[in-house]
Amino acid sequence: MREGSSLLDIDSADEFYVADWHIDAATNTISGNGKTVKLEPKVMAVLKCLAAHAGEGVTRETLEATVWAGSVVGYDALSNTIIKLRKAFGDKARNPRIIETISKKGYRLLVGVALTKGVCGAKAKVPSVSIIHQFDPFNVTQKPEMPTRPSVAVLAFDNMSNEPNQEYFSDGLTEDITTDLSKFSGLLVIARNSAFSYKAQAVDNQTLRTNLGVRYVLRGSVRKSCSQLRINTSLVDLLSGEHIWAERYDRELTEVFEVQDEVRQRIISKLMPVLLSNDMNFHNNRFANSVDAYDYFLQGRERAVLGTEKSLTFASESLKQATRIDPNYSPAWSHLGRILTLNSVNRWGAQEDQSIQQGLEYGFRAVGLDESNAHAHFSVAATALWMKQHEMAKEAALKAIEINANFADAYALLGSILLYLGRPEESIQALQQALRLDPLYRDISLHTLAQAHYHNQDFDDAISILKLRLQRRPDSDISYALLAACYGMMGEIDQGKLAWSRVLQVNPEHSIVRRSKVLPYKYKEDRQYYLQGLSVLGVVTS
Repeated sequence: MREGSSLLDIDSADEFYVADWHIDAATNTISGNGKTVKLEPKVMAVLKCLAAHAGEGVTRETLEATVWAGSVVGYDALSNTIIKLRKAFGDKARNPRIIETISKKGYRLLVGVALTKGVCGAKAKVPSVSIIHQFDPFNVTQKPEMPTRPSVAVLAFDNMSNEPNQEYFSDGLTEDITTDLSKFSGLLVIARNSAFSYKAQAVDNQTLRTNLGVRYVLRGSVRKSCSQLRINTSLVDLLSGEHIWAERYDRELTEVFEVQDEVRQRIISKLMPVLLSNDMNFHNNRFANSVDAYDYFLQGRERAVLGTEKSLTFASESLKQATRIDPNYSPAWSHLGRILTLNSVNRWGAQEDQSIQQGLEYGFRAVGLDESNAHAHFSVAATALWMKQHEMAKEAALKAIEINANFADAYALLGSILLYLGRPEESIQALQQALRLDPLYRDISLHTLAQAHYHNQDFDDAISILKLRLQRRPDSDISYALLAACYGMMGEIDQGKLAWSRVLQVNPEHSIVRRSKVLPYKYKEDRQYYLQGLSVLGVVTS
Protein backbone atom coordinates (compact mmCIF):
# COMPACT_ATOMS: atom_id res chain seq x y z
CA MET A 1 0.00 0.00 0.00
CA ARG A 2 1.41 3.40 -0.96
CA GLU A 3 1.69 6.01 1.76
CA GLY A 4 2.34 9.57 0.66
CA SER A 5 3.65 12.55 2.58
CA SER A 6 1.19 14.99 4.11
CA LEU A 7 0.49 18.35 2.48
CA LEU A 8 -0.64 19.72 5.87
CA ASP A 9 1.13 19.75 9.22
CA ILE A 10 -1.62 17.96 11.10
CA ASP A 11 0.74 16.62 13.76
CA SER A 12 1.38 20.07 15.24
CA ALA A 13 -2.13 21.46 14.64
CA ASP A 14 -4.47 21.82 17.63
CA GLU A 15 -7.43 22.44 15.36
CA PHE A 16 -8.33 21.32 11.83
CA TYR A 17 -11.32 20.25 9.76
CA VAL A 18 -12.25 16.84 8.39
CA ALA A 19 -14.93 17.60 5.78
CA ASP A 20 -17.34 19.81 7.77
CA TRP A 21 -16.31 18.44 11.14
CA HIS A 22 -14.31 20.69 13.46
CA ILE A 23 -11.53 18.74 15.17
CA ASP A 24 -10.14 20.12 18.46
CA ALA A 25 -7.12 17.97 19.24
CA ALA A 26 -6.32 19.94 22.41
CA THR A 27 -9.62 18.91 24.03
CA ASN A 28 -10.03 15.63 22.12
CA THR A 29 -13.43 16.65 20.73
CA ILE A 30 -15.01 16.67 17.30
CA SER A 31 -18.02 18.83 16.42
CA GLY A 32 -20.41 18.55 13.50
CA ASN A 33 -24.01 17.86 12.55
CA GLY A 34 -25.16 19.74 15.63
CA LYS A 35 -23.27 17.60 18.15
CA THR A 36 -19.93 17.44 19.94
CA VAL A 37 -18.31 14.11 20.74
CA LYS A 38 -15.48 13.53 23.20
CA LEU A 39 -12.82 11.12 21.94
CA GLU A 40 -10.33 9.03 23.86
CA PRO A 41 -6.72 10.23 23.30
CA LYS A 42 -5.79 7.12 21.28
CA VAL A 43 -8.85 7.58 19.07
CA MET A 44 -7.84 11.19 18.39
CA ALA A 45 -4.28 10.07 17.63
CA VAL A 46 -5.57 7.61 15.03
CA LEU A 47 -7.72 10.33 13.46
CA LYS A 48 -4.74 12.69 13.21
CA CYS A 49 -2.62 10.00 11.58
CA LEU A 50 -5.32 9.28 8.99
CA ALA A 51 -5.88 13.00 8.40
CA ALA A 52 -2.16 13.53 7.79
CA HIS A 53 -2.47 11.09 4.86
CA ALA A 54 -5.98 11.95 3.67
CA GLY A 55 -6.97 10.00 0.61
CA GLU A 56 -4.09 7.56 0.99
CA GLY A 57 -3.97 4.12 2.51
CA VAL A 58 -2.34 3.89 5.92
CA THR A 59 -1.24 0.43 6.99
CA ARG A 60 -2.13 -1.11 10.33
CA GLU A 61 1.58 -1.28 11.10
CA THR A 62 2.01 2.46 10.54
CA LEU A 63 -0.99 3.34 12.71
CA GLU A 64 0.09 1.01 15.52
CA ALA A 65 3.69 2.27 15.43
CA THR A 66 2.51 5.90 15.48
CA VAL A 67 -0.22 5.69 18.11
CA TRP A 68 1.10 2.90 20.36
CA ALA A 69 4.82 3.58 19.91
CA GLY A 70 6.91 1.25 22.06
CA SER A 71 3.91 -0.74 23.26
CA VAL A 72 2.83 -4.26 22.35
CA VAL A 73 -0.89 -4.24 21.51
CA GLY A 74 -3.34 -6.91 20.44
CA TYR A 75 -4.82 -7.16 16.96
CA ASP A 76 -8.14 -5.73 18.11
CA ALA A 77 -6.74 -2.55 19.69
CA LEU A 78 -6.73 -0.62 16.42
CA SER A 79 -9.97 -2.20 15.20
CA ASN A 80 -11.78 -1.14 18.37
CA THR A 81 -10.40 2.36 17.98
CA ILE A 82 -11.70 2.58 14.39
CA ILE A 83 -15.12 1.38 15.58
CA LYS A 84 -15.25 4.23 18.12
CA LEU A 85 -14.08 6.75 15.54
CA ARG A 86 -16.73 5.67 13.04
CA LYS A 87 -19.40 5.88 15.72
CA ALA A 88 -18.34 9.42 16.58
CA PHE A 89 -18.68 10.48 12.93
CA GLY A 90 -21.89 8.48 12.42
CA ASP A 91 -20.05 6.56 9.70
CA LYS A 92 -20.63 2.95 8.68
CA ALA A 93 -18.19 0.25 7.63
CA ARG A 94 -20.59 -0.60 4.81
CA ASN A 95 -20.66 2.23 2.21
CA PRO A 96 -18.31 4.43 4.28
CA ARG A 97 -18.36 8.19 3.79
CA ILE A 98 -15.36 9.07 5.96
CA ILE A 99 -13.19 6.05 6.86
CA GLU A 100 -12.69 3.14 4.48
CA THR A 101 -11.27 -0.24 5.45
CA ILE A 102 -8.71 -1.65 3.04
CA SER A 103 -9.06 -5.38 3.60
CA LYS A 104 -6.11 -6.98 5.45
CA LYS A 105 -4.04 -3.82 5.00
CA GLY A 106 -5.27 -0.73 6.78
CA TYR A 107 -7.55 2.29 6.49
CA ARG A 108 -8.06 5.42 4.40
CA LEU A 109 -9.69 8.79 5.14
CA LEU A 110 -12.02 9.47 2.23
CA VAL A 111 -12.80 13.17 2.81
CA GLY A 112 -10.81 16.39 2.53
CA VAL A 113 -8.78 17.87 5.39
CA ALA A 114 -8.11 21.59 5.99
CA LEU A 115 -6.66 23.87 8.64
CA THR A 116 -9.35 26.47 7.93
CA LYS A 117 -13.01 25.72 7.36
CA GLY A 118 -13.97 25.84 3.70
CA VAL A 119 -10.37 25.79 2.47
CA CYS A 120 -9.45 22.36 1.23
CA GLY A 121 -5.99 21.13 2.12
CA ALA A 122 -5.06 17.52 1.52
CA LYS A 123 -7.95 16.40 -0.60
CA ALA A 124 -8.93 12.76 -0.53
CA LYS A 125 -8.40 10.82 -3.68
CA VAL A 126 -11.47 8.95 -4.93
CA PRO A 127 -10.83 5.33 -3.98
CA SER A 128 -11.34 2.57 -6.48
CA VAL A 129 -14.70 0.93 -6.06
CA SER A 130 -14.30 -2.59 -4.71
CA ILE A 131 -16.03 -5.39 -6.54
CA ILE A 132 -18.62 -5.90 -3.82
CA HIS A 133 -19.90 -2.34 -4.23
CA GLN A 134 -20.60 -2.78 -7.92
CA PHE A 135 -24.01 -4.21 -7.12
CA ASP A 136 -26.58 -3.71 -4.39
CA PRO A 137 -26.41 -5.87 -1.27
CA PHE A 138 -28.33 -9.07 -1.79
CA ASN A 139 -31.92 -8.70 -0.66
CA VAL A 140 -32.72 -12.12 0.72
CA THR A 141 -36.45 -11.43 0.70
CA GLN A 142 -36.77 -10.36 -2.93
CA LYS A 143 -38.08 -12.64 -5.65
CA PRO A 144 -35.51 -13.92 -8.17
CA GLU A 145 -35.32 -12.14 -11.50
CA MET A 146 -36.12 -14.02 -14.68
CA PRO A 147 -32.90 -15.13 -16.40
CA THR A 148 -32.17 -14.43 -20.05
CA ARG A 149 -31.25 -18.09 -20.72
CA PRO A 150 -33.80 -20.94 -20.70
CA SER A 151 -34.74 -21.92 -17.16
CA VAL A 152 -36.52 -24.92 -15.67
CA ALA A 153 -37.47 -26.48 -12.34
CA VAL A 154 -38.10 -30.21 -12.03
CA LEU A 155 -40.93 -30.58 -9.53
CA ALA A 156 -41.11 -33.68 -7.35
CA PHE A 157 -42.67 -36.51 -9.33
CA ASP A 158 -45.84 -37.89 -7.74
CA ASN A 159 -45.60 -41.39 -6.31
CA MET A 160 -48.51 -43.29 -7.86
CA SER A 161 -47.38 -46.68 -6.55
CA ASN A 162 -49.65 -48.62 -4.25
CA GLU A 163 -47.02 -48.43 -1.52
CA PRO A 164 -46.36 -44.98 0.03
CA ASN A 165 -42.88 -46.11 1.09
CA GLN A 166 -41.87 -46.15 -2.59
CA GLU A 167 -41.75 -42.34 -2.53
CA TYR A 168 -37.97 -42.42 -2.26
CA PHE A 169 -37.92 -43.91 -5.76
CA SER A 170 -40.01 -41.17 -7.39
CA ASP A 171 -38.04 -38.49 -5.50
CA GLY A 172 -34.75 -40.08 -6.49
CA LEU A 173 -35.71 -40.29 -10.14
CA THR A 174 -36.69 -36.60 -10.03
CA GLU A 175 -33.36 -35.62 -8.49
CA ASP A 176 -31.37 -37.58 -11.06
CA ILE A 177 -33.18 -35.89 -13.94
CA THR A 178 -32.50 -32.53 -12.22
CA THR A 179 -28.81 -33.37 -11.96
CA ASP A 180 -28.58 -34.41 -15.61
CA LEU A 181 -30.24 -31.18 -16.79
CA SER A 182 -28.00 -29.13 -14.48
CA LYS A 183 -24.92 -30.11 -16.43
CA PHE A 184 -25.97 -27.93 -19.37
CA SER A 185 -24.25 -24.59 -18.79
CA GLY A 186 -26.69 -22.77 -21.06
CA LEU A 187 -29.68 -23.85 -18.97
CA LEU A 188 -30.59 -22.52 -15.52
CA VAL A 189 -31.92 -25.36 -13.37
CA ILE A 190 -33.39 -24.74 -9.92
CA ALA A 191 -31.99 -26.84 -7.07
CA ARG A 192 -33.84 -29.82 -5.61
CA ASN A 193 -34.35 -28.07 -2.27
CA SER A 194 -36.44 -25.28 -3.80
CA ALA A 195 -38.26 -27.39 -6.39
CA PHE A 196 -39.28 -29.96 -3.75
CA SER A 197 -40.78 -27.23 -1.57
CA TYR A 198 -43.93 -27.56 -3.68
CA LYS A 199 -44.16 -31.31 -3.30
CA ALA A 200 -47.77 -32.60 -3.12
CA GLN A 201 -49.09 -29.03 -3.41
CA ALA A 202 -51.48 -27.55 -5.97
CA VAL A 203 -49.62 -24.42 -7.00
CA ASP A 204 -50.59 -22.15 -9.88
CA ASN A 205 -48.17 -21.36 -12.69
CA GLN A 206 -47.74 -17.70 -11.77
CA THR A 207 -46.69 -18.54 -8.20
CA LEU A 208 -44.10 -21.01 -9.46
CA ARG A 209 -42.79 -18.53 -12.02
CA THR A 210 -42.53 -15.73 -9.46
CA ASN A 211 -41.06 -17.68 -6.56
CA LEU A 212 -38.64 -19.87 -8.51
CA GLY A 213 -37.74 -17.41 -11.27
CA VAL A 214 -38.10 -19.92 -14.12
CA ARG A 215 -39.98 -20.07 -17.42
CA TYR A 216 -40.65 -23.85 -17.49
CA VAL A 217 -41.40 -26.68 -15.08
CA LEU A 218 -41.21 -30.42 -15.59
CA ARG A 219 -43.98 -32.32 -13.83
CA GLY A 220 -44.28 -36.08 -13.60
CA SER A 221 -45.50 -39.19 -11.84
CA VAL A 222 -44.03 -42.62 -11.22
CA ARG A 223 -45.82 -45.94 -10.72
CA LYS A 224 -43.56 -48.84 -9.71
CA SER A 225 -45.11 -52.28 -9.47
CA CYS A 226 -42.93 -55.38 -9.15
CA SER A 227 -40.70 -55.26 -12.25
CA GLN A 228 -42.88 -52.76 -14.15
CA LEU A 229 -42.42 -49.03 -14.33
CA ARG A 230 -44.72 -46.31 -15.66
CA ILE A 231 -43.46 -42.73 -15.85
CA ASN A 232 -45.54 -39.78 -17.04
CA THR A 233 -43.84 -36.45 -17.77
CA SER A 234 -44.92 -33.08 -19.10
CA LEU A 235 -43.00 -29.87 -19.78
CA VAL A 236 -45.07 -26.74 -19.08
CA ASP A 237 -44.49 -23.13 -20.15
CA LEU A 238 -45.39 -21.15 -17.01
CA LEU A 239 -45.93 -17.95 -18.97
CA SER A 240 -48.49 -19.30 -21.45
CA GLY A 241 -49.63 -22.37 -19.53
CA GLU A 242 -48.99 -24.45 -22.65
CA HIS A 243 -47.87 -28.08 -22.37
CA ILE A 244 -44.85 -28.08 -24.68
CA TRP A 245 -44.28 -31.80 -24.47
CA ALA A 246 -45.77 -34.78 -22.67
CA GLU A 247 -44.86 -38.46 -22.73
CA ARG A 248 -45.72 -41.74 -21.03
CA TYR A 249 -43.16 -44.51 -20.60
CA ASP A 250 -44.19 -48.09 -19.85
CA ARG A 251 -40.99 -50.00 -19.30
CA GLU A 252 -39.30 -52.76 -17.37
CA LEU A 253 -37.74 -51.56 -14.14
CA THR A 254 -34.34 -52.49 -15.54
CA GLU A 255 -34.84 -49.82 -18.24
CA VAL A 256 -35.11 -46.93 -15.74
CA PHE A 257 -31.76 -45.48 -16.84
CA GLU A 258 -32.77 -45.43 -20.50
CA VAL A 259 -35.94 -43.55 -19.52
CA GLN A 260 -33.86 -40.93 -17.67
CA ASP A 261 -31.73 -40.41 -20.76
CA GLU A 262 -34.74 -40.09 -23.03
CA VAL A 263 -36.50 -37.58 -20.76
CA ARG A 264 -33.35 -35.47 -20.55
CA GLN A 265 -32.83 -35.47 -24.30
CA ARG A 266 -36.46 -34.59 -25.06
CA ILE A 267 -36.40 -31.61 -22.68
CA ILE A 268 -33.15 -30.28 -24.08
CA SER A 269 -34.38 -30.76 -27.64
CA LYS A 270 -37.40 -28.59 -26.83
CA LEU A 271 -35.57 -25.87 -24.94
CA MET A 272 -32.06 -25.77 -26.35
CA PRO A 273 -31.61 -27.67 -29.62
CA VAL A 274 -28.26 -25.98 -30.25
CA LEU A 275 -26.81 -27.93 -27.35
CA LEU A 276 -27.62 -31.33 -28.79
CA SER A 277 -24.48 -31.58 -30.86
CA ASN A 278 -22.11 -30.46 -28.11
CA ASP A 279 -23.43 -31.38 -24.69
CA MET A 280 -25.24 -34.69 -25.03
CA ASN A 281 -22.22 -36.89 -24.39
CA PHE A 282 -22.48 -38.08 -20.80
CA HIS A 283 -20.32 -40.77 -19.30
CA ASN A 284 -22.27 -44.00 -19.13
CA ASN A 285 -20.75 -44.90 -15.76
CA ARG A 286 -22.89 -42.31 -14.01
CA PHE A 287 -25.47 -45.12 -13.84
CA ALA A 288 -25.22 -48.18 -11.61
CA ASN A 289 -24.66 -51.58 -13.17
CA SER A 290 -27.51 -52.93 -11.05
CA VAL A 291 -31.04 -51.67 -10.44
CA ASP A 292 -30.76 -53.05 -6.89
CA ALA A 293 -27.65 -50.91 -6.27
CA TYR A 294 -29.49 -47.90 -7.67
CA ASP A 295 -32.47 -48.61 -5.41
CA TYR A 296 -30.28 -48.74 -2.28
CA PHE A 297 -28.55 -45.55 -3.44
CA LEU A 298 -31.87 -43.72 -3.80
CA GLN A 299 -32.95 -44.83 -0.31
CA GLY A 300 -29.66 -43.65 1.19
CA ARG A 301 -29.58 -40.31 -0.60
CA GLU A 302 -33.19 -39.56 0.33
CA ARG A 303 -32.62 -40.20 4.05
CA ALA A 304 -29.35 -38.24 4.05
CA VAL A 305 -31.27 -35.09 3.09
CA LEU A 306 -32.81 -35.02 6.60
CA GLY A 307 -29.35 -34.45 8.08
CA THR A 308 -29.99 -35.97 11.52
CA GLU A 309 -27.71 -38.48 13.24
CA LYS A 310 -30.34 -41.20 12.92
CA SER A 311 -31.10 -40.50 9.26
CA LEU A 312 -27.41 -40.45 8.36
CA THR A 313 -26.90 -43.81 10.06
CA PHE A 314 -29.68 -45.31 7.95
CA ALA A 315 -28.37 -43.59 4.82
CA SER A 316 -24.87 -44.87 5.44
CA GLU A 317 -26.04 -48.48 5.66
CA SER A 318 -28.06 -48.15 2.43
CA LEU A 319 -25.15 -46.61 0.56
CA LYS A 320 -22.75 -49.26 1.83
CA GLN A 321 -25.12 -51.91 0.52
CA ALA A 322 -25.14 -50.14 -2.87
CA THR A 323 -21.33 -50.25 -2.98
CA ARG A 324 -21.33 -53.97 -2.07
CA ILE A 325 -23.62 -54.73 -5.00
CA ASP A 326 -21.79 -52.40 -7.39
CA PRO A 327 -18.29 -51.44 -6.12
CA ASN A 328 -17.78 -49.18 -9.17
CA TYR A 329 -20.84 -46.97 -8.59
CA SER A 330 -19.30 -43.52 -8.08
CA PRO A 331 -22.36 -41.64 -6.68
CA ALA A 332 -22.76 -44.15 -3.84
CA TRP A 333 -19.12 -43.63 -2.77
CA SER A 334 -19.32 -39.81 -2.97
CA HIS A 335 -22.48 -39.61 -0.86
CA LEU A 336 -21.04 -42.09 1.62
CA GLY A 337 -17.92 -39.94 1.92
CA ARG A 338 -20.05 -36.86 2.53
CA ILE A 339 -21.93 -38.62 5.33
CA LEU A 340 -18.69 -39.61 7.07
CA THR A 341 -17.58 -35.97 6.99
CA LEU A 342 -20.90 -34.77 8.42
CA ASN A 343 -20.63 -37.33 11.21
CA SER A 344 -17.13 -36.10 12.04
CA VAL A 345 -18.02 -32.40 11.98
CA ASN A 346 -21.08 -32.98 14.17
CA ARG A 347 -19.14 -35.31 16.48
CA TRP A 348 -21.53 -38.17 15.81
CA GLY A 349 -20.11 -41.61 16.38
CA ALA A 350 -16.61 -42.63 17.41
CA GLN A 351 -13.18 -41.89 15.94
CA GLU A 352 -13.90 -38.49 14.39
CA ASP A 353 -10.42 -38.13 12.82
CA GLN A 354 -10.60 -41.56 11.23
CA SER A 355 -14.12 -40.86 9.97
CA ILE A 356 -13.19 -37.63 8.17
CA GLN A 357 -10.05 -39.19 6.69
CA GLN A 358 -12.10 -42.08 5.36
CA GLY A 359 -14.62 -39.58 4.02
CA LEU A 360 -11.85 -37.97 1.96
CA GLU A 361 -10.70 -41.38 0.71
CA TYR A 362 -14.24 -42.24 -0.42
CA GLY A 363 -14.53 -38.89 -2.17
CA PHE A 364 -11.32 -39.52 -4.11
CA ARG A 365 -12.48 -43.05 -4.90
CA ALA A 366 -15.68 -41.60 -6.38
CA VAL A 367 -13.65 -39.16 -8.49
CA GLY A 368 -11.43 -41.98 -9.69
CA LEU A 369 -14.45 -44.02 -10.75
CA ASP A 370 -16.12 -41.13 -12.57
CA GLU A 371 -14.44 -37.75 -13.01
CA SER A 372 -17.69 -36.36 -14.45
CA ASN A 373 -19.47 -36.93 -11.12
CA ALA A 374 -19.80 -33.37 -9.80
CA HIS A 375 -20.91 -34.62 -6.38
CA ALA A 376 -17.65 -36.57 -6.03
CA HIS A 377 -15.64 -33.34 -6.35
CA PHE A 378 -18.12 -31.64 -4.01
CA SER A 379 -17.57 -34.39 -1.43
CA VAL A 380 -13.80 -33.96 -1.66
CA ALA A 381 -14.13 -30.17 -1.33
CA ALA A 382 -16.39 -30.35 1.74
CA THR A 383 -14.13 -32.83 3.51
CA ALA A 384 -10.93 -30.97 2.61
CA LEU A 385 -12.36 -27.72 4.02
CA TRP A 386 -12.98 -29.24 7.45
CA MET A 387 -9.50 -30.76 7.32
CA LYS A 388 -8.27 -27.19 6.65
CA GLN A 389 -6.85 -28.17 3.28
CA HIS A 390 -8.17 -24.94 1.79
CA GLU A 391 -6.56 -24.96 -1.64
CA MET A 392 -7.57 -28.57 -2.25
CA ALA A 393 -11.10 -27.67 -1.18
CA LYS A 394 -11.25 -24.65 -3.50
CA GLU A 395 -10.01 -26.53 -6.54
CA ALA A 396 -12.44 -29.40 -5.96
CA ALA A 397 -15.40 -27.03 -5.52
CA LEU A 398 -14.50 -25.17 -8.71
CA LYS A 399 -14.27 -28.50 -10.54
CA ALA A 400 -17.74 -29.46 -9.32
CA ILE A 401 -19.11 -26.16 -10.65
CA GLU A 402 -17.25 -26.60 -13.94
CA ILE A 403 -19.02 -29.95 -14.40
CA ASN A 404 -22.41 -28.76 -13.13
CA ALA A 405 -22.93 -25.02 -13.59
CA ASN A 406 -26.24 -25.20 -11.69
CA PHE A 407 -24.90 -26.97 -8.60
CA ALA A 408 -26.28 -24.69 -5.88
CA ASP A 409 -24.68 -26.61 -2.99
CA ALA A 410 -21.28 -26.38 -4.69
CA TYR A 411 -21.59 -22.60 -4.99
CA ALA A 412 -22.59 -22.43 -1.32
CA LEU A 413 -19.61 -24.59 -0.39
CA LEU A 414 -17.30 -22.40 -2.49
CA GLY A 415 -18.67 -19.40 -0.61
CA SER A 416 -17.74 -21.03 2.70
CA ILE A 417 -14.28 -21.96 1.43
CA LEU A 418 -13.60 -18.40 0.26
CA LEU A 419 -14.89 -17.06 3.58
CA TYR A 420 -12.43 -19.19 5.55
CA LEU A 421 -9.67 -18.27 3.08
CA GLY A 422 -10.13 -14.64 4.11
CA ARG A 423 -11.83 -13.54 0.87
CA PRO A 424 -15.28 -12.38 2.05
CA GLU A 425 -16.14 -10.28 -1.02
CA GLU A 426 -15.75 -13.26 -3.34
CA SER A 427 -17.52 -15.43 -0.77
CA ILE A 428 -20.58 -13.18 -0.91
CA GLN A 429 -20.71 -13.45 -4.69
CA ALA A 430 -20.58 -17.26 -4.61
CA LEU A 431 -23.24 -17.40 -1.91
CA GLN A 432 -25.50 -15.07 -3.88
CA GLN A 433 -25.26 -17.41 -6.88
CA ALA A 434 -26.16 -20.35 -4.63
CA LEU A 435 -29.26 -18.53 -3.41
CA ARG A 436 -30.31 -17.70 -6.96
CA LEU A 437 -30.09 -21.34 -7.96
CA ASP A 438 -31.93 -22.35 -4.78
CA PRO A 439 -34.38 -19.47 -4.16
CA LEU A 440 -36.15 -21.30 -1.32
CA TYR A 441 -32.77 -21.95 0.32
CA ARG A 442 -32.09 -23.64 3.64
CA ASP A 443 -31.88 -21.18 6.53
CA ILE A 444 -28.24 -22.10 7.30
CA SER A 445 -27.35 -20.34 4.03
CA LEU A 446 -28.40 -17.07 5.65
CA HIS A 447 -25.99 -17.60 8.54
CA THR A 448 -23.06 -18.22 6.21
CA LEU A 449 -23.96 -15.16 4.13
CA ALA A 450 -24.17 -13.05 7.29
CA GLN A 451 -20.79 -14.36 8.44
CA ALA A 452 -19.26 -13.30 5.11
CA HIS A 453 -20.77 -9.82 5.49
CA TYR A 454 -19.38 -9.66 9.03
CA HIS A 455 -15.86 -10.32 7.79
CA ASN A 456 -16.40 -7.79 5.01
CA GLN A 457 -17.35 -5.29 7.75
CA ASP A 458 -20.86 -4.94 6.34
CA PHE A 459 -22.36 -5.11 9.81
CA ASP A 460 -25.73 -3.58 8.94
CA ASP A 461 -26.27 -6.15 6.18
CA ALA A 462 -25.10 -8.97 8.43
CA ILE A 463 -27.59 -7.95 11.13
CA SER A 464 -30.49 -7.76 8.66
CA ILE A 465 -29.69 -11.22 7.30
CA LEU A 466 -29.26 -12.71 10.79
CA LYS A 467 -32.62 -11.33 11.90
CA LEU A 468 -34.23 -13.04 8.92
CA ARG A 469 -32.48 -16.29 9.77
CA LEU A 470 -33.60 -16.07 13.40
CA GLN A 471 -37.20 -15.60 12.27
CA ARG A 472 -36.92 -18.98 10.55
CA ARG A 473 -34.70 -20.60 13.19
CA PRO A 474 -35.23 -18.86 16.57
CA ASP A 475 -33.26 -21.56 18.40
CA SER A 476 -29.96 -20.89 16.59
CA ASP A 477 -27.31 -20.14 19.19
CA ILE A 478 -24.64 -19.59 16.53
CA SER A 479 -26.69 -16.90 14.77
CA TYR A 480 -27.41 -15.09 18.04
CA ALA A 481 -23.66 -15.21 18.79
CA LEU A 482 -22.81 -13.70 15.40
CA LEU A 483 -25.53 -11.08 15.89
CA ALA A 484 -23.97 -10.15 19.22
CA ALA A 485 -20.55 -9.85 17.58
CA CYS A 486 -21.98 -7.53 14.90
CA TYR A 487 -23.44 -5.23 17.53
CA GLY A 488 -20.14 -5.31 19.39
CA MET A 489 -18.23 -4.23 16.28
CA MET A 490 -20.68 -1.36 15.78
CA GLY A 491 -20.26 -0.22 19.37
CA GLU A 492 -23.89 -0.98 20.25
CA ILE A 493 -22.99 -2.65 23.53
CA ASP A 494 -26.46 -2.99 25.07
CA GLN A 495 -27.88 -4.63 21.96
CA GLY A 496 -24.86 -6.90 21.79
CA LYS A 497 -25.22 -8.04 25.39
CA LEU A 498 -28.91 -8.71 24.84
CA ALA A 499 -28.14 -10.87 21.83
CA TRP A 500 -25.48 -12.76 23.80
CA SER A 501 -27.96 -13.41 26.61
CA ARG A 502 -30.18 -15.11 24.00
CA VAL A 503 -27.26 -17.38 23.06
CA LEU A 504 -27.11 -18.73 26.61
CA GLN A 505 -30.89 -19.01 26.86
CA VAL A 506 -31.01 -21.12 23.71
CA ASN A 507 -27.93 -23.18 24.62
CA PRO A 508 -26.50 -22.77 28.14
CA GLU A 509 -23.52 -24.93 27.14
CA HIS A 510 -22.55 -22.81 24.12
CA SER A 511 -18.78 -22.32 24.01
CA ILE A 512 -17.54 -19.63 21.65
CA VAL A 513 -13.97 -20.76 22.35
CA ARG A 514 -14.68 -24.32 21.21
CA ARG A 515 -16.67 -23.17 18.18
CA SER A 516 -13.94 -20.77 17.05
CA LYS A 517 -11.42 -23.61 17.15
CA VAL A 518 -13.67 -25.88 15.07
CA LEU A 519 -14.37 -23.34 12.33
CA PRO A 520 -11.81 -23.90 9.54
CA TYR A 521 -10.23 -20.45 9.30
CA LYS A 522 -6.92 -20.46 7.45
CA TYR A 523 -5.54 -17.29 9.04
CA LYS A 524 -5.23 -16.59 12.74
CA GLU A 525 -6.19 -12.93 12.32
CA ASP A 526 -9.52 -13.91 10.71
CA ARG A 527 -10.28 -16.19 13.65
CA GLN A 528 -9.41 -13.33 16.01
CA TYR A 529 -11.64 -10.99 14.05
CA TYR A 530 -14.50 -13.48 14.35
CA LEU A 531 -14.13 -13.24 18.15
CA GLN A 532 -13.41 -9.52 18.31
CA GLY A 533 -16.99 -8.30 18.39
CA LEU A 534 -17.70 -10.55 21.37
CA SER A 535 -14.52 -9.44 23.16
CA VAL A 536 -15.84 -5.86 23.02
CA LEU A 537 -18.92 -7.08 24.93
CA GLY A 538 -16.77 -8.65 27.65
CA VAL A 539 -17.40 -12.24 26.52
CA VAL A 540 -14.51 -14.56 27.37
CA THR A 541 -13.05 -15.63 24.01
CA SER A 542 -9.83 -17.38 25.03
